[in-house]
This record gives sequence, C-alpha cells and structure tokens, in this order.
Amino acid sequence: MKILWIILLLCAGCLSAQARMSHRYTFDGNLEDSVGMKHGKPTLDGVHIELPQFVADIPAGAVEDAPSNSLKLGMNASNKSGFTLPNIPTFDSGSCSIWLKAETLTGGNYIFLSKGVKLMVPKGKFAVRAIYNGWTPLGETAISVGEWNHAVVTWDWSSNTMSYYMNGALVASKKDAKRTELSGIRVGSYNLEDTANRLENQFDGKIYDLRIYDHMLSSDQVALLHAAPGSTLPEPAKPALTLPDVFSDNMILQRNAPVPVWGTAADGTVVTVTFAGYDLDSTARNGKWRVFFPPMKANKAPQTMTVATDSHTPTLRYSNILIGDVWLASGQSNMAYYLLKEKHGAEALAASANPMLRLFKVPGARRFASSTGRWEKAGPDSEVTKITSAVGYHFVRELQEKIDIPVGLITCTYGGTVTETWCSPEVLSQDLPLWDKYEKQNRKNPKGKTVNASSYLYESMIKTVMPFPVKGFIWYQGSANISRFEEQKRLLPAMADDWRKSWGNDELPFYFVQLPRFEERNWHVFREAQLDIWKNNPNTFMAVTIDLPKDYDANNHPIHPNTKAPIGHRLALAARAKVYGETNLVYSGPVIKSMQVNGGAAILSFDHMGSGLIASDGQPLRGFYISEDGETFMAAEAKIRGDTVVVSATTVQQPVAVRYGADLDMGKEKLDVNLANKERLPASPFTIRK
Repeated sequence: MKILWIILLLCAGCLSAQARMSHRYTFDGNLEDSVGMKHGKPTLDGVHIELPQFVADIPAGAVEDAPSNSLKLGMNASNKSGFTLPNIPTFDSGSCSIWLKAETLTGGNYIFLSKGVKLMVPKGKFAVRAIYNGWTPLGETAISVGEWNHAVVTWDWSSNTMSYYMNGALVASKKDAKRTELSGIRVGSYNLEDTANRLENQFDGKIYDLRIYDHMLSSDQVALLHAAPGSTLPEPAKPALTLPDVFSDNMILQRNAPVPVWGTAADGTVVTVTFAGYDLDSTARNGKWRVFFPPMKANKAPQTMTVATDSHTPTLRYSNILIGDVWLASGQSNMAYYLLKEKHGAEALAASANPMLRLFKVPGARRFASSTGRWEKAGPDSEVTKITSAVGYHFVRELQEKIDIPVGLITCTYGGTVTETWCSPEVLSQDLPLWDKYEKQNRKNPKGKTVNASSYLYESMIKTVMPFPVKGFIWYQGSANISRFEEQKRLLPAMADDWRKSWGNDELPFYFVQLPRFEERNWHVFREAQLDIWKNNPNTFMAVTIDLPKDYDANNHPIHPNTKAPIGHRLALAARAKVYGETNLVYSGPVIKSMQVNGGAAILSFDHMGSGLIASDGQPLRGFYISEDGETFMAAEAKIRGDTVVVSATTVQQPVAVRYGADLDMGKEKLDVNLANKERLPASPFTIRK
C-alpha cells in the first residue's frame, strides 16, 4: 500500500497588489507534501498522516473531468485515515472548496473541521451542514449516499458575511457572521488521539480537490468549480488603478515631511493625484507610479484626495483625511496583543471615541482575521480599534491628548516571530552565525514557521506601508531571539537604521520595550542586551516592564502579561520629552551608570534618577545579588543612600559584580524587584562589574 503524500501548491503574486493565492491539496501517490513530513510517523503538529485504507479511483463519469484519484476516509478499530493540515495561511477574506462523497451517513461525521468553519453530517440527517464561529449553523443541504457533491464556504470579515454553496448553488448567506478563525484544520476528523470508541466522528467516504483561497469566491466562480471539477480559476482582472491599503478614507498623513502617494496602473497611464490644493501627475512605468506632496502643516480639517487617470478608469476618492503625526508599531505577540483583550481593555474601548485619533492595521502575512485593510477613527464601534495593538493604542492616545493634533497609528505585528524576519536582506547580510544555524534547522523542521524565514515579514508586511511617512517607530519583540542575545546587539540597531533609511529620515526615533516579567534562562542577559542597545544607539529609548503584574488571561502564556497601558504610557513619556520637547519631564526609571567598591560593599550610581531613588512599595530593596568572582552570585542586602544604592552580603568581602532583576539563570530568584525613582518609573535590570 502506497504512502499518501500531500502537496501544497501556492500561487502568489505581489502581496501589495492584492494578488490571489490558493492552497490546493491533490491526492496522488507520487507527490511530496510542502513541509517534507515523513509520513507514517505522525507528530502532534504539522501534517499527520497514517496509511489510508486505500486510494480509490473515482468511477468514470461520476464527476465529469475529475482527477483520477480521491482519498478514502473512514475509521474502524484498527485503521484510521484522514489528516490534519499544517498551519496554512488563512485570510480576512477567503473560501474553502471541497468535493466529497459519503459511503454511509450515520450522522455526527466531520468532513472538514476547524476552529471557525466546519462541514459535517448532522446526527439523524442525510445532509451536509456548514457551521461557523464554533457551533453557529450557516446552512444545510440534503445529500445522498454514493453521490459526489461540491461544497464551498466563503467568508469576508470586512462585511461579516459568510456564504455556503452546494453543487454550485447558494444554500445560505449570513450578514451578521462574527469574526472567527480558520485554524487547526482536520479532514475526516482524523486526530492522533482518536480511538475506536469515537468512530461516529469520522466521515466515511471520499474527498478530492480540497482548496483554500485567500478571497471570497463569487457565485460564478463557485459554479465554474462545480461544473469543471479540478479546473483552475482564471486570474481576476487586475484593477486599472490601485493604491496600497494604507491609503483609505480616514487616514492621517504625516506633517512636515514629503508625502509620497503611489500605486499601480498600466504603462503609459497618466495618474493625477489631487490634494490640499495640489494637482500632481505621474506616468506609470513598469506598472508603477508615484507622486510626492510637499511638507504640510498639521491640519484638523477633513480633506479629500482624488486619484484619476487619463483613461476611463473610475476616479478613486479618499475622504476625511487629516494631517498630523503617524507612528508605526511593530513586533511580535506582546505588541500584537489587542486592545479589547487587555486588562481593562473593555473600559478603554468604551472611552476610545476620538476623531483626531486614527488607526490602521497592516494585513497579516497570509494570516486570518488580521486586518480590515482600512483606516478607522478610534471608537467603541471601530473594528480596527478593538484589534489594534493595546500598547500602541495607549501610546498614541496619550500623545494625541498632549500635543493636540491628529495622530495615527499603523500596527504591523505578527506573533511568535524573530527579529530577522522583520529585517531587510541587506541587514541580514552581516555575519550572523547563530541565525544562519537557526534558519538552517528551521527549514528542516516541519513545525518551523515560514514567517520566521529571513526577511519574510519585511517583504510581505513592512514594505506594504513603506515609505508611507511616519514620525517614528515603537517596537516590542525579543522573546523569539532569546538564545541570540549577542547578535541582537548588532541586529536590532541595524534594522532600525535600515528602516530609517527606507523611510528617508536617519533620525526617526525607534523606541522599544524590554522583555516582560517572566523567569526563564537567558531572559536576563537578553534584557541586558536591550539595555546596551538603548545606551549605545542614538534616537532610541527602552521602556522597562520588570515591575508590572504577571497577570495573563487563561487563553494565553505568562510571557503575555495583559497589563499594557503602563507600557504605552512609558513610551509616550519618552516621546513627549525627546520628540515633542516637553521640558523637565522624567521619562525613564533609574539606569545603572557605575559601580565602586568601598570595603565589602558595592556602591552603585545611576542615571535617570528623577527626583530621587525609592523602593516603589516602601519595603526593603529586593532583587540584588553580589559576587566575588563575577560568576557565582549571592543574595544581597541593598539600601538607598542619597543618590546611590549600597549592596553587600556577609559572605562577600571583595565584590566584583552586582546583578539586579535576574531570572532563572540565577538558579534561585522569583523575579521580584522594587527599585524605582520617585516618579514611580522602575529601574532596568542589569549586571555591572567593577
């Protein structure tokens, strides 16, 4: 019996031009799956396949022009067949198309099972039911045993619409479908934990030509897939005139900087962009065009931009545009952690209405439910506000209130990602041996994320908004780079400088967040690397989070504390002082400066003491360790004396190093610290040597 292989055929074009892609799973004995899985040795993640009972030919004439092979699904006490798809790309707008034939209809059988979309045979019925958002019925249609049927489910979260088709005809459409996820896909309800006493969950039948699209199929396209099984949909006609998603109604344009407007059009097309009293022309070359508006002052009055051509192409019109400051928030899951999810996020959302604050979320690189693809005014009913970065929201909200001009936030995030995926190829051309080793291993690992390949998110996300002018960047990432802390000292500054260059301003501020309060090996040395980056690179700032609660919601991991508002506030303090010129504003907690030894005590001096040093909770200072050899650290007593902290231990007579706020690489500490300045801003963790 041959081993079943699966191949993922990905057809992708230019992401910024809204290219179409589909993921097609063909069942044939000679094809290798896309992640190089060794079939017959299933694991808990990736593609899981045991030997199918058999690969059966589709009877001649049963489905016109059908492929020669289909996959037999079913389960008995000794055999299981079916498969779980890897973490395939999914989208805000998409479709799932599948041909199926039931051998028996016992009810309760899962044909296609995912977190958000399901196709199943309901108990007691000879039918296929489509389900969304957990267990909400979308539609149902009767089928017969032994007959091939073509099922399609489509979704579009910009309009909260889902539709269900059977055999080319619309069965049901819902306009109030709630945002959900297409993940954890199983076909035939196969699971490694399934046992013989769960036979009723297995679909007994055959399937072929499973496809997942990154767009909502039209009724004509669904009808074509039904009428011509196995066919390839024709590429949709390219719009005669396009602009990136970042241009939309309600956008904010950066003040006091040249403003490029760009897009695509047929070669030779003259494009005219009209805004703020200017009419600027550009002739498309190689399908691209661009104009530059001169620097403009902040303006709270809504304006309109039109983009027209010299042909019969409809004019594009963007309304309610303001001019102010725009910040870009990027990084992994702690920056992606959205407003509605954070602690007290519901209250923040309820109070978020602000026409001078505008939010945009960059469509995720082949991710589902990641963006609406448009700017929106901040407010309780705004979908973008709900899913915008909580850290980013609190940052720009405070700035807008303080500087009293329009402020915009572009959120460009992806959870679980490494710094290197956000870097350009030029940045990664430097010597990075640990990264080279990591990426080589990642390519071999079936669980390895494509998004963590070199420059992947730089190409697919960052460049979609580059060079839309910004005032600066805020960044929250690092836990995925813990083991490469030394390389981070070179890598992150190089990335920041490269972004500045690409945005045309070498002095753009790059403010980042130190790792959260969590204990694990190498976290302390990574925090030290982050502190080193701040100290040694201009136009940077690091917000410290070591004092914040470790609370996290039940559906998350402890590295995702859900208290985000103070982080946004600390970033905003730095921007207010360093970018917007607020004088006498304390924007940082104590930062280690030097160490002197007097007898058996280490005397520590600090920068950024503000109005003076304190223990934030009024208790004795905690989290200090001292060492005679620089390797073995002992718990120490620490006391504030004037502008210094004196650290000592009875067992240490000649100290050479002091460590504060370390984690499990100490082998003993439950990360609990309380050194701050009187402005209640925490001291950064550090290790200092004589």
